[in-house]
Amino acid sequence: KWVDEEWTVEDLKEKIEPYAEIWALLSERGLFLGYKGKALKVPASDAEIGGALARKHLRWHGYDLKQVFKALRIENPMVKWDGMLAAYVARPTNIGGFEDIFEQYCGRKLPEFCGPAEQFTAHQELEVILREKLVHQDGEGVFEKFDLPLVNVLAELERKGMRIDMEELKAQSKTLNDDIRRLETAIHKEAGEQ
Repeated sequence: KWVDEEWTVEDLKEKIEPYAEIWALLSERGLFLGYKGKALKVPASDAEIGGALARKHLRWHGYDLKQVFKALRIENPMVKWDGMLAAYVARPTNIGGFEDIFEQYCGRKLPEFCGPAEQFTAHQELEVILREKLVHQDGEGVFEKFDLPLVNVLAELERKGMRIDMEELKAQSKTLNDDIRRLETAIHKEAGEQ
């Protein structure tokens, strides 16, 4: 069971042990951290919170963690669980927000004004259900070997951006279109349609 608490940045620095497991929730209500049964609200900027946690090498759990890492500016985090990615591996489709996925897999809605402690409990409940689903579908290996390690890469790409050589992209696009037309013609000829 989770208990709501308010901590300072100094509390984060002093009380959160290196290599510990931590949960993160980022929503329109702000950032909340979950640590050893405590749902933490830290009245500080994302940069201050990130600075306090960045060198602790924490093992992160949450939903859409790349948004958390971008907000906190945490580089190379160790991702142990991301509910959004797990939901995607379980059923590759357009994945909505946590509330939608929770309702879809847990069969009920979150209370309208639930606090951080209730949200962390819901996240853990969803994790149990999605892990079972991944095991049942033989998707656990894909999730752990491919999806989780890519969270860091994607967060960095979104944070830093990437440069695209537009001339090269246009040339490759033209080559690809020419290849497609050539293949379509060959297919029609082979099928006796020309």
